[in-house]
Amino acid sequence: DALRSGCVCMSCLPTPMLSGSRCWMSGTFWSGVGSEGRSQFVPLAAHDDASNATSAQLWNRQLLEGPVAKSLRELIGYCMKLLSDQRSMLDMSRYVALFPTGSDHLQVLLAKATLDLDWLFEEILMPAGAMFRERELSSLVLAVLERVGSWKDTELQAFGAKLRGLRWLPTDAGVLRAVVDAFDPRQSPCAFSVVRKGRANIGESVEALQLDIDLVWRALRACGLKHELTWEDVVAEAELVVEDGDVERAGALLEHLNARHAGLQGDRAASTGRLLQLAWVPAICPAAKAAQPSEVLQLLPPGAAFAPSASKFVWAVAPA
Repeated sequence: DALRSGCVCMSCLPTPMLSGSRCWMSGTFWSGVGSEGRSQFVPLAAHDDASNATSAQLWNRQLLEGPVAKSLRELIGYCMKLLSDQRSMLDMSRYVALFPTGSDHLQVLLAKATLDLDWLFEEILMPAGAMFRERELSSLVLAVLERVGSWKDTELQAFGAKLRGLRWLPTDAGVLRAVVDAFDPRQSPCAFSVVRKGRANIGESVEALQLDIDLVWRALRACGLKHELTWEDVVAEAELVVEDGDVERAGALLEHLNARHAGLQGDRAASTGRLLQLAWVPAICPAAKAAQPSEVLQLLPPGAAFAPSASKFVWAVAPA
Protein backbone atom coordinates (compact mmCIF):
# COMPACT_ATOMS: atom_id res chain seq x y z
CA ASP A 1 0.00 0.00 0.00
CA ALA A 2 2.81 2.38 0.89
CA LEU A 3 4.48 1.83 -2.46
CA ARG A 4 1.23 2.28 -4.42
CA SER A 5 0.57 5.56 -2.66
CA GLY A 6 3.93 6.90 -3.71
CA CYS A 7 5.90 6.56 -0.48
CA VAL A 8 9.36 5.03 -0.84
CA CYS A 9 11.40 3.63 2.04
CA MET A 10 15.16 3.78 1.35
CA SER A 11 17.95 2.32 3.46
CA CYS A 12 20.21 5.10 2.24
CA LEU A 13 20.10 8.08 -0.09
CA PRO A 14 20.74 7.41 -3.80
CA THR A 15 24.18 8.98 -3.79
CA PRO A 16 26.58 9.31 -5.48
CA MET A 17 24.69 10.35 -8.59
CA LEU A 18 26.02 10.01 -12.11
CA SER A 19 26.61 13.18 -14.08
CA GLY A 20 23.42 14.15 -15.90
CA SER A 21 21.16 12.02 -13.70
CA ARG A 22 17.60 13.20 -13.16
CA CYS A 23 15.12 12.00 -10.55
CA TRP A 24 11.81 13.17 -9.08
CA MET A 25 10.73 12.29 -5.55
CA SER A 26 7.71 13.14 -3.46
CA GLY A 27 6.51 12.07 -0.06
CA THR A 28 8.66 11.63 3.02
CA PHE A 29 12.31 10.95 3.70
CA TRP A 30 12.84 8.74 6.72
CA SER A 31 16.10 9.64 8.38
CA GLY A 32 17.78 6.84 10.29
CA VAL A 33 19.19 9.22 12.91
CA GLY A 34 17.25 12.22 14.11
CA SER A 35 18.37 15.29 16.02
CA GLU A 36 17.83 13.42 19.31
CA GLY A 37 19.21 10.07 18.18
CA ARG A 38 15.78 8.77 17.07
CA SER A 39 14.37 8.15 13.61
CA GLN A 40 12.43 11.06 12.18
CA PHE A 41 10.35 11.91 9.14
CA VAL A 42 11.39 14.83 6.93
CA PRO A 43 8.74 15.71 4.32
CA LEU A 44 10.05 16.70 0.90
CA ALA A 45 8.94 20.19 -0.05
CA ALA A 46 7.27 20.59 -3.42
CA HIS A 47 9.35 22.43 -6.01
CA ASP A 48 6.96 25.41 -6.01
CA ASP A 49 6.00 25.28 -2.33
CA ALA A 50 7.63 28.32 -0.76
CA SER A 51 5.70 27.78 2.48
CA ASN A 52 7.54 24.52 3.15
CA ALA A 53 11.03 26.04 3.33
CA THR A 54 11.70 24.41 6.71
CA SER A 55 11.26 20.94 5.24
CA ALA A 56 13.60 21.78 2.37
CA GLN A 57 16.23 23.00 4.82
CA LEU A 58 15.93 19.83 6.89
CA TRP A 59 16.27 17.74 3.73
CA ASN A 60 19.38 19.60 2.63
CA ARG A 61 20.92 19.26 6.05
CA GLN A 62 20.32 15.51 6.07
CA LEU A 63 21.69 15.25 2.54
CA LEU A 64 24.89 17.20 3.09
CA GLU A 65 25.79 16.57 6.72
CA GLY A 66 26.18 13.77 9.19
CA PRO A 67 25.50 10.12 8.31
CA VAL A 68 25.16 10.68 4.57
CA ALA A 69 28.57 12.30 4.18
CA LYS A 70 30.10 9.70 6.51
CA SER A 71 28.57 6.83 4.54
CA LEU A 72 29.84 8.17 1.24
CA ARG A 73 33.33 8.55 2.65
CA GLU A 74 33.25 4.93 3.74
CA LEU A 75 32.06 3.95 0.26
CA ILE A 76 34.92 5.88 -1.35
CA GLY A 77 37.40 4.18 0.96
CA TYR A 78 35.99 0.77 0.09
CA CYS A 79 36.22 1.49 -3.64
CA MET A 80 39.82 2.58 -3.16
CA LYS A 81 40.60 -0.87 -1.75
CA LEU A 82 38.91 -2.45 -4.75
CA LEU A 83 41.01 -0.32 -7.08
CA SER A 84 44.19 -1.59 -5.48
CA ASP A 85 43.08 -5.21 -5.97
CA GLN A 86 43.96 -6.37 -9.48
CA ARG A 87 41.29 -9.09 -9.23
CA SER A 88 38.57 -6.48 -8.79
CA MET A 89 36.21 -5.56 -11.64
CA LEU A 90 36.40 -1.89 -10.63
CA ASP A 91 38.87 0.10 -12.74
CA MET A 92 39.81 3.78 -12.55
CA SER A 93 37.42 4.90 -15.31
CA ARG A 94 34.43 3.29 -13.62
CA TYR A 95 35.50 4.66 -10.24
CA VAL A 96 35.73 8.22 -11.58
CA ALA A 97 32.30 7.87 -13.21
CA LEU A 98 30.68 6.85 -9.91
CA PHE A 99 31.38 9.91 -7.85
CA PRO A 100 30.32 13.57 -8.04
CA THR A 101 32.15 15.83 -10.48
CA GLY A 102 32.25 19.60 -10.83
CA SER A 103 29.89 19.93 -13.78
CA ASP A 104 26.60 19.98 -11.88
CA HIS A 105 25.52 22.20 -8.99
CA LEU A 106 24.02 19.35 -6.96
CA GLN A 107 27.12 17.27 -7.47
CA VAL A 108 29.33 20.17 -6.37
CA LEU A 109 27.35 20.32 -3.13
CA LEU A 110 27.65 16.58 -2.63
CA ALA A 111 31.36 16.65 -3.34
CA LYS A 112 31.95 19.48 -0.90
CA ALA A 113 29.96 17.74 1.80
CA THR A 114 31.69 14.39 1.43
CA LEU A 115 35.21 15.21 0.23
CA ASP A 116 36.74 16.91 3.24
CA LEU A 117 40.22 17.76 1.97
CA ASP A 118 42.09 16.76 5.13
CA TRP A 119 40.33 13.40 5.20
CA LEU A 120 40.76 12.99 1.46
CA PHE A 121 44.51 13.46 1.64
CA GLU A 122 45.15 11.38 4.77
CA GLU A 123 42.79 8.49 4.03
CA ILE A 124 42.75 8.32 0.23
CA LEU A 125 45.66 10.00 -1.54
CA MET A 126 48.49 9.09 0.81
CA PRO A 127 47.61 5.37 0.84
CA ALA A 128 47.08 5.52 -2.94
CA GLY A 129 50.63 6.75 -3.39
CA ALA A 130 51.89 3.46 -1.98
CA MET A 131 49.24 1.13 -3.44
CA PHE A 132 48.74 2.30 -7.02
CA ARG A 133 50.77 2.22 -10.18
CA GLU A 134 51.81 5.61 -11.56
CA ARG A 135 49.06 5.91 -14.17
CA GLU A 136 46.32 4.97 -11.68
CA LEU A 137 47.62 7.43 -9.09
CA SER A 138 47.70 10.26 -11.64
CA SER A 139 44.16 9.49 -12.79
CA LEU A 140 42.85 9.45 -9.25
CA VAL A 141 44.36 12.81 -8.27
CA LEU A 142 43.22 14.43 -11.53
CA ALA A 143 39.68 13.22 -10.86
CA VAL A 144 39.83 14.64 -7.34
CA LEU A 145 41.09 17.98 -8.63
CA GLU A 146 38.22 18.20 -11.11
CA ARG A 147 35.73 17.70 -8.30
CA VAL A 148 37.26 20.46 -6.20
CA GLY A 149 38.19 22.71 -9.14
CA SER A 150 35.35 25.17 -8.48
CA TRP A 151 36.19 25.61 -4.79
CA LYS A 152 37.73 28.75 -3.30
CA ASP A 153 41.38 29.48 -4.02
CA THR A 154 42.19 29.49 -0.30
CA GLU A 155 40.83 25.95 0.06
CA LEU A 156 42.76 24.73 -2.96
CA GLN A 157 45.95 26.39 -1.77
CA ALA A 158 45.65 24.59 1.56
CA PHE A 159 45.09 21.32 -0.29
CA GLY A 160 48.09 22.05 -2.52
CA ALA A 161 50.27 22.43 0.56
CA LYS A 162 49.36 18.87 1.53
CA LEU A 163 50.19 17.61 -1.96
CA ARG A 164 53.73 19.00 -1.89
CA GLY A 165 55.34 15.65 -1.12
CA LEU A 166 53.23 13.49 -3.43
CA ARG A 167 54.75 12.76 -6.84
CA TRP A 168 51.78 12.10 -9.09
CA LEU A 169 51.68 14.71 -11.90
CA PRO A 170 52.81 13.47 -15.36
CA THR A 171 55.32 15.71 -17.14
CA ASP A 172 56.81 16.02 -20.62
CA ALA A 173 59.94 14.23 -19.41
CA GLY A 174 57.89 11.12 -18.64
CA VAL A 175 58.39 11.26 -14.87
CA LEU A 176 55.94 12.09 -12.11
CA ARG A 177 56.45 15.26 -10.10
CA ALA A 178 54.76 17.01 -7.22
CA VAL A 179 52.53 19.87 -8.34
CA VAL A 180 54.89 22.48 -6.87
CA ASP A 181 57.81 21.01 -8.87
CA ALA A 182 56.04 21.06 -12.25
CA PHE A 183 55.45 23.91 -14.70
CA ASP A 184 52.31 25.28 -16.30
CA PRO A 185 52.78 24.64 -20.06
CA ARG A 186 50.59 27.63 -20.93
CA GLN A 187 52.25 30.27 -18.74
CA SER A 188 55.91 29.29 -18.18
CA PRO A 189 59.10 30.49 -19.93
CA CYS A 190 59.54 27.55 -22.30
CA ALA A 191 62.96 28.57 -23.64
CA PHE A 192 64.64 26.67 -20.81
CA SER A 193 65.31 22.94 -20.51
CA VAL A 194 64.14 22.73 -16.89
CA VAL A 195 60.76 24.09 -17.97
CA ARG A 196 60.40 21.88 -21.04
CA LYS A 197 61.23 18.77 -19.00
CA GLY A 198 58.98 19.77 -16.13
CA ARG A 199 55.84 20.85 -17.98
CA ALA A 200 52.67 19.17 -16.74
CA ASN A 201 51.26 16.78 -19.33
CA ILE A 202 47.68 15.82 -18.45
CA GLY A 203 45.93 15.86 -21.82
CA GLU A 204 45.80 12.11 -22.39
CA SER A 205 44.60 11.29 -18.88
CA VAL A 206 41.97 14.03 -18.84
CA GLU A 207 40.61 12.91 -22.20
CA ALA A 208 40.50 9.26 -21.17
CA LEU A 209 38.58 10.07 -17.99
CA GLN A 210 36.37 12.70 -19.72
CA LEU A 211 37.21 15.33 -17.13
CA ASP A 212 36.62 19.07 -17.39
CA ILE A 213 40.14 20.22 -18.30
CA ASP A 214 39.51 23.87 -17.38
CA LEU A 215 38.55 22.88 -13.83
CA VAL A 216 41.62 20.67 -13.56
CA TRP A 217 43.97 23.45 -14.72
CA ARG A 218 42.36 25.91 -12.30
CA ALA A 219 42.86 23.49 -9.42
CA LEU A 220 46.47 22.76 -10.44
CA ARG A 221 47.36 26.45 -10.55
CA ALA A 222 45.75 27.12 -7.18
CA CYS A 223 47.61 24.11 -5.73
CA GLY A 224 50.98 25.61 -6.70
CA LEU A 225 51.76 24.68 -10.32
CA LYS A 226 54.74 26.85 -11.29
CA HIS A 227 54.61 29.53 -13.97
CA GLU A 228 58.05 31.00 -13.25
CA LEU A 229 61.57 29.76 -12.48
CA THR A 230 62.68 29.55 -8.88
CA TRP A 231 66.24 30.26 -7.78
CA GLU A 232 66.80 26.51 -7.63
CA ASP A 233 65.50 26.20 -11.21
CA VAL A 234 67.96 28.88 -12.32
CA VAL A 235 70.83 26.87 -10.84
CA ALA A 236 69.57 23.67 -12.47
CA GLU A 237 69.30 25.43 -15.84
CA ALA A 238 72.79 26.93 -15.47
CA GLU A 239 74.18 23.45 -14.78
CA LEU A 240 72.46 22.16 -17.93
CA VAL A 241 73.86 25.10 -19.91
CA VAL A 242 77.37 24.21 -18.76
CA GLU A 243 76.79 20.55 -19.58
CA ASP A 244 75.43 21.35 -23.05
CA GLY A 245 77.79 24.26 -23.77
CA ASP A 246 74.75 26.17 -25.04
CA VAL A 247 75.76 29.83 -25.29
CA GLU A 248 72.43 30.92 -26.76
CA ARG A 249 70.43 29.44 -23.88
CA ALA A 250 72.93 30.93 -21.44
CA GLY A 251 72.19 34.36 -22.88
CA ALA A 252 68.44 33.79 -22.55
CA LEU A 253 68.86 32.67 -18.93
CA LEU A 254 70.99 35.70 -18.10
CA GLU A 255 68.50 38.09 -19.64
CA HIS A 256 65.61 36.38 -17.83
CA LEU A 257 67.47 36.54 -14.52
CA ASN A 258 68.34 40.20 -15.00
CA ALA A 259 64.68 41.01 -15.59
CA ARG A 260 63.06 38.72 -12.99
CA HIS A 261 65.57 38.14 -10.18
CA ALA A 262 63.77 40.38 -7.68
CA GLY A 263 60.60 38.29 -7.76
CA LEU A 264 62.01 34.77 -7.88
CA GLN A 265 61.01 32.35 -5.12
CA GLY A 266 63.47 30.04 -3.37
CA ASP A 267 66.80 30.26 -1.56
CA ARG A 268 68.52 33.21 -3.24
CA ALA A 269 71.67 33.19 -1.10
CA ALA A 270 72.49 29.51 -1.63
CA SER A 271 71.62 29.70 -5.33
CA THR A 272 73.72 32.75 -6.09
CA GLY A 273 76.63 31.09 -4.29
CA ARG A 274 76.32 28.11 -6.59
CA LEU A 275 75.92 30.31 -9.69
CA LEU A 276 79.21 32.03 -8.88
CA GLN A 277 80.94 28.64 -9.10
CA LEU A 278 79.55 27.69 -12.51
CA ALA A 279 80.95 28.77 -15.90
CA TRP A 280 77.57 29.67 -17.36
CA VAL A 281 77.82 33.39 -18.25
CA PRO A 282 78.18 34.10 -22.02
CA ALA A 283 81.15 36.36 -22.78
CA ILE A 284 83.47 37.42 -25.61
CA CYS A 285 87.11 36.52 -25.44
CA PRO A 286 89.21 39.75 -25.04
CA ALA A 287 91.61 38.68 -27.79
CA ALA A 288 88.86 38.34 -30.37
CA LYS A 289 87.81 40.84 -32.99
CA ALA A 290 84.62 42.61 -32.10
CA ALA A 291 83.50 42.40 -35.73
CA GLN A 292 82.97 38.62 -35.41
CA PRO A 293 81.40 38.07 -31.96
CA SER A 294 79.60 34.85 -32.95
CA GLU A 295 82.95 33.09 -33.41
CA VAL A 296 84.35 33.93 -29.99
CA LEU A 297 81.48 33.54 -27.52
CA GLN A 298 82.34 31.38 -24.53
CA LEU A 299 81.00 30.55 -21.08
CA LEU A 300 82.74 31.92 -17.99
CA PRO A 301 82.07 32.05 -14.25
CA PRO A 302 80.44 35.39 -13.31
CA GLY A 303 83.57 36.44 -11.41
CA ALA A 304 85.73 36.02 -14.52
CA ALA A 305 83.64 38.33 -16.69
CA PHE A 306 83.41 42.12 -16.80
CA ALA A 307 80.30 44.23 -16.96
CA PRO A 308 79.36 45.37 -20.50
CA SER A 309 80.29 48.96 -19.61
CA ALA A 310 83.80 47.89 -18.54
CA SER A 311 84.89 46.34 -21.80
CA LYS A 312 83.55 46.27 -25.33
CA PHE A 313 84.50 42.61 -25.55
CA VAL A 314 82.17 41.32 -22.87
CA TRP A 315 78.65 40.40 -23.93
CA ALA A 316 76.86 39.87 -20.59
CA VAL A 317 77.30 39.16 -16.90
CA ALA A 318 75.16 37.98 -14.00
CA PRO A 319 73.17 40.50 -11.93
CA ALA A 320 74.65 41.84 -8.71
